[in-house]
Amino acid sequence: MSVTYAGKLSLHMPGRVRQRPAGLYNSGNTCYMNSVLQSLLHLPPLAYALLERSTRELIGEFGGTTSGGFNPTEAMRDLAERVLCGSNVVQPTVFQSKLKTYARTLRKGHQEDAHEFLVLLLEAMQQQCFARADSRIDANHALRRSTLVQRVFSGRLRSRVSCPACRHNSDTFDPCLDLSLDIRHAKSVNEALDVFTKAEELSGSGRDRYRCEGCRKRVNASKRFTIDTPPLVLTVHLKRFTLTGSKLTRAIKYPYTLQLGARHLSEGVDPVTYTLHAVIHHHGGGPNSGHYVANVKAGRGPGWLSANDSTVSQAHNGKTSGEDKSCYVLFYVMDAASSSRSGALLPPHAPCSAQAPSA
Repeated sequence: MSVTYAGKLSLHMPGRVRQRPAGLYNSGNTCYMNSVLQSLLHLPPLAYALLERSTRELIGEFGGTTSGGFNPTEAMRDLAERVLCGSNVVQPTVFQSKLKTYARTLRKGHQEDAHEFLVLLLEAMQQQCFARADSRIDANHALRRSTLVQRVFSGRLRSRVSCPACRHNSDTFDPCLDLSLDIRHAKSVNEALDVFTKAEELSGSGRDRYRCEGCRKRVNASKRFTIDTPPLVLTVHLKRFTLTGSKLTRAIKYPYTLQLGARHLSEGVDPVTYTLHAVIHHHGGGPNSGHYVANVKAGRGPGWLSANDSTVSQAHNGKTSGEDKSCYVLFYVMDAASSSRSGALLPPHAPCSAQAPSA
């Protein structure tokens, strides 16, 4: 078997999705969990796969139940059916009862960081695909790059260190499921992206200076990150919380249509256009307090919805951008033209050049 998930990815929701989804019960400090689940379910590539494919197709040949008896992919499939195609408020019981099996750093019954929960849930879905794999399927095996989670969320970053003396470039590449952006000196997502991809000087003195692999000299080199492979779904995490737990409450402007161009991408990578589909908002002073709400693009028809635990209501519409002090995690989906050029919607074994409104 050459891939883990070989099924179709779509930019459209299945026709049976209701215009307004069901809400999710808050059983006690679970708004962080509910906001993540609603956001994920309103991303068409993921929702289409969950609703139109069996668990076996989604987890592949080596997939199975994880230790602790949790099946995160099956749980997401069941939740997608009940939330997107049903009308009654849903209790996401299994995500709460099995929390310690896939998110050991989180405490049941406590308010937690929505972004941390997102990372742990996607990791659980990824690891489930290899629950029955032997040692040959190690961390660097190609199969690990062809799971549903990888095909939907994973991109690749390039880190380039450049020598000013001989112009030699040293490149390293790393997969990423989201971009965590520093907002201390940014007023918008676009500015934060510019800061992320801006070159920084690696300065020092004596033997502390960077030693170039090309000319073997010690120099003040420059280092720059670029997006080498844009993901189908670009997840943007705004670093609002400090190591001490305090919150950066500055207003950040975010576009509904996001353009990644030459200043963000590696050489030879075509410009990419994304459309905003979900925003997780945090209201309060720190990641482990306050309240989380998800604003999501309606699964069917125009407009946006506010998913506030069990209540799903119309959100403010007709805007081309948002700006507020509460936006925390944003989910952008690649548009059809960009995904066709990049091959993002093709089966992973096809030829490929490289591996909302304010709250």
